[in-house]
Amino acid sequence: MSVRDSESTSGLGLPESESSQVQAALTAHAHSSLAWRKEQTRDELEKIKRRVQHTVQAFELANNRPSLESLQQANMQFVEDMAHLEVIVWDQVNKKKYQQQMTVFIVGYQQLCGERKHILSQLNEFFIQNAKLGEEDSISTSEDMDIELDDVAMQVKDALSAAERATIRLAEISQEIISYMSSTAISNTQKSVLCLSPLCRSRSRLDKAVNQAREDILQLTGKLLQTQADLENKDERLKELLKQNEAKFLESQYFRSQLETTKTTLSSVQQELGLQISMREAEVRRQAARITELERELQERGVNQGSVQEIQPPASQDSECVQPGTSASEAAAMEEPRGQRGEGDPGSRVDIEDLKENSQLRITELQRGNMVSTYCMSGVGFIGLP
Repeated sequence: MSVRDSESTSGLGLPESESSQVQAALTAHAHSSLAWRKEQTRDELEKIKRRVQHTVQAFELANNRPSLESLQQANMQFVEDMAHLEVIVWDQVNKKKYQQQMTVFIVGYQQLCGERKHILSQLNEFFIQNAKLGEEDSISTSEDMDIELDDVAMQVKDALSAAERATIRLAEISQEIISYMSSTAISNTQKSVLCLSPLCRSRSRLDKAVNQAREDILQLTGKLLQTQADLENKDERLKELLKQNEAKFLESQYFRSQLETTKTTLSSVQQELGLQISMREAEVRRQAARITELERELQERGVNQGSVQEIQPPASQDSECVQPGTSASEAAAMEEPRGQRGEGDPGSRVDIEDLKENSQLRITELQRGNMVSTYCMSGVGFIGLP
C-alpha cells in the first residue's frame, strides 16, 4: 500500500517534502490502526481466557460442592491408583487406624489434575503464541513501514477465527473432561465399593464371630459358676460326711472299748461261774452221796429193826459226813449220839425222812443255781452294751 501511495504521489508530481509528509502521515495512521487492532485483539483474548477460567471454576465448584461438604466431616487422602489403595487397605496396622474414623480415599486425582494442568498449559501457550505473533507483527510493521492494511485485516480475521476455533475446541475439551471425570469418578466409586465390600463382609463375619464368642463365654461363665456352686455344696457335704465319719469312728472306738471291757468282764465272770459251778457240782455229788448213805442206813435200820443191837458210829465218821453245805439242824442231828435215839423209835425215822427231804431240796436248789449260772454265762455278752 505504501508503494502504491508513493507511486501515486510521485505520479501527482508533488515535491519531495510534501511527499515525505504524506508518507509520515500514512505511516502514523497505519501505526495507530495497528495498535488499536492489537489492543482490541488482546482484549478479546483476555475476555476469552477469563470466560474459560470462569467456566472451569464454575464446573469444578458445581461438581465438587457435595463432595466438599461431605469431605469437611471426614478425613481425606489422595492415592495414585487402585494398587496403592489395595496396599493401604490390606495393611493391618493402617486398617485398624482407618476403622476408628471415616476416611475418604480419592484415587487418580493427581493424574486428573496433571491432565487439566497440561490442557491449561497448552491453552496458555496458545494465547502466548498469539500474543507474540501480534507483537512480532507490530515490530515488523515498525521496522518495515511497507505494510498493507488489507493484509493486517486478514491476519486479524485469521487470529479471531483461530481464537473462535480454539474457544469451540476448548468447549469440546471441557465437555470431554467433564464426561471423562464423571465416568472415572463413577468407575472409581464402583471399584472402591467392590474393594470395600469384601472388607465389609469380612467385618460382618468378624462381628458375628465376636458376638458368638461373647455368647459362648457367657454360657461357659454360667456353667462355671454353677459348677463352682455344686463343688462348694459337695465340699460342704463332704465335710459333714467327714464329721459324721469321725463321730462314727469315735463311737465305734467307744463300742470297741466297751466290747473289750465286756469281753474281759465276761471272761472273769465265766471263770467265777465255772468255779461256782464246779463247787456246786461237787456239793451236789456230796449231797447225793449223803442221800445214798442215808438211804442205805435207813434200809439197814429197817432190816435190823427187831434187834436190840446198837451201832455206835465213830466220831470221825460223823465229822467226815458233815458237809459244808449241810444245815445246822442236820449237823446237830448227825452229831447227836446214836445211843440216845432208839432204833425202833418213830422219831428217828421222822428225822431221817426230814434229813432226806432237806437233802433233796438242797440238791434242787443247787441244780437251779447251776441253771441260773449257765443262763448268766449265755447272756453275759449283752452286759454293758447300750
